[in-house]
Amino acid sequence: FQKNSLVHVEFTSTNFSNVSLKNLKGLYNLKYLRFENCEGILLDQCEVLKFTSFKLIELPLKCNNWIVDVTSLMIKYLGASLQRLSVDNPTIPLIENVLMFCSKLICLKIRINNHFDLSVLPFFKNLRIRILNINFTLNNLNNFNEFFKNLVNNIPINISNISIYINSRNSTRSIIRFYEYIRFREFKAFLENSHNDFKIINLNYIIELEFKNFWYVGIRQRV
Repeated sequence: FQKNSLVHVEFTSTNFSNVSLKNLKGLYNLKYLRFENCEGILLDQCEVLKFTSFKLIELPLKCNNWIVDVTSLMIKYLGASLQRLSVDNPTIPLIENVLMFCSKLICLKIRINNHFDLSVLPFFKNLRIRILNINFTLNNLNNFNEFFKNLVNNIPINISNISIYINSRNSTRSIIRFYEYIRFREFKAFLENSHNDFKIINLNYIIELEFKNFWYVGIRQRV
């Protein structure tokens, strides 16, 4: 077992039911740890992570099937050295743990769907990060409208680089309306109402147009 040389570990589509995480403790030089489409990790299984000796730099957590408290606990135990973190649908306790335990965090990537709780956004004001990436998946225009209005009022001035990726899958008429609305109203309002210290703003639309029996990935734009 390459415990002294291993720096990068990824778990994909792994079931951790009744599986101990204790072997992670001995990976002294681990810098990157990724869980994607995994399941079965319980809160008590995370307790061993408080005794790890490595200083993790990046922790992507994507599309995992476990309670959100598991993600929060991982952040608590592994966050001290983190510089990059990726999470899905952050909750208030999760963001509070980021604020409390991730003092070195530079980049936060979040994936959001229609079930996101907008009451989380005011907690973004206290983030000390410099880079914020948001991947937003939605099925109707109103959800994104409310999210965008709340987001622009809660971005701290220390964030100098923001990227927003919008994924939508609807009928042709809805897509056209969606694209025009975002381009000419919401993004304009974002620029007018956000702080003036942004160095990089990326707006990336990934829009799928439906024509008969196939989907066409249509519009992609960066600003």
